[in-house]
Parts: sequence; structure tokens; C-alpha cells
Amino acid sequence: MKKTVLLTVSLLSTIWAFAQNSKIVTEVVIYKFAESNNFQFDTLLLDFRNKVSRLKGYKNYITLQDKNNTNVYIDILQWGNISNAISASNTVKNEETFKPFTTSIDSLIAYGEFYSFKSFTNNKLKIKMTNKVSEVVVYQLKADKVSVYSNIADTTNNFLKTQKGFISRKIMQDNKDSTIFIDIVEWETVEDAQSAMQASQQEKSLIPFFEATEKVITFSHYTFYK
Repeated sequence: MKKTVLLTVSLLSTIWAFAQNSKIVTEVVIYKFAESNNFQFDTLLLDFRNKVSRLKGYKNYITLQDKNNTNVYIDILQWGNISNAISASNTVKNEETFKPFTTSIDSLIAYGEFYSFKSFTNNKLKIKMTNKVSEVVVYQLKADKVSVYSNIADTTNNFLKTQKGFISRKIMQDNKDSTIFIDIVEWETVEDAQSAMQASQQEKSLIPFFEATEKVITFSHYTFYK
């Protein structure tokens, strides 16, 4: 009986690991590019992207630029699974061919490999990526709130859909630390985003969200770069 239980647990662990590894993973890198090299950013980014696109499991790559600090960028890369993402990250760190770009990064603000947690679309109209403003928040939840966060997120979405200019919200959860999340909230204008932020401070239905948050790691507004 004991042997059967152990085999069952082992099988379930194997199935879970396979399921996790078969999910598409989003790698998010928020970084400050060296000001002295910012004039070369386009050239270095294009070269870096071309090389990254040849790595196993590569799906997609977009870059956003901070509206308030033009040296700060977000790279959002999709990979076929977590093994692909980790392997690519190690390759980029260790191979000389990627260093013209990576050594031009002044500082790393946030980094992680994320799984999709929840997404919500309010505006069904096709708005060009170049015309959207992305509000990006990386934050840590209190450990005891992770299990109930799905319900808290739904309440937040209900508030967002009442706000002018709200397009969509994508929530992702970190692969290594289940308390770390990233929200990418799309707005029609930065003024819409700022207005909603002010309104949220007075919204009682959002108290559970604010109380569940341990800390905000980084927050800013971004526009599509490339």
C-alpha cells in the first residue's frame, strides 16, 4: 500500500511538472539602459533580438519604453515553456555574442519568468499597440493572500471596467516566487490611467487588494517602442 501511494505521488508530481513545463512562459525584463549608449539602443536591440529569435522555444519579443524616463525599457519575451526560457536566459548571460547589448544595461529594475494568472479585456475595439499606454506594476502579495487572489483580482477588474479609457489587464505570476505578480494594464491615454489611479484611492471595494499587497517593486507607464 505504501509503495502504491509513493508511486501515485511520484506520478502526480511528474504530471504536474510536465504540465508546468508545457505552458507558454513570459519573460519580463525591466532595465535602465546606459545613458552613454542610448544613442545606439536601436542598433543594439535589433542585433540582440535577431540573435535571441534563433534560440529554442522563442515565440515573441516586444519592447516598451517608460514615458517618464526614456532610458528605462521593458522587454517582454514569450517562450514555449519554462525550460526554454531558463536555457535562453543562461545562454544570453554566458555567451559573448549577446554582450554588446547586455553590458550596455546600467541596472536591472525587475526580472522574472511568469505564467499567465488572469486576463480581462474591456474594450473590444482593435487599438494599435503604438497608440496604447501600458501601466506596468510588479508587486509582492502577502503569502496568505495568494490563495484568494483570484477573487480579489476579479473585484479589481470590476472597478477598472468602470474607468474611462480602460482597455485590458493581464496578470502574471512569477515562476520562482508565487507571491510575485505583474500587472500590465492597457489604457487609451496616460491621463485615463492617472485618473483611474486617483479614483482607486477612494474606492472601498479595492481595500482587499491594497491590504493584500506586501509591497510594490516597480510602477510606471510605458508606450510601445518596437
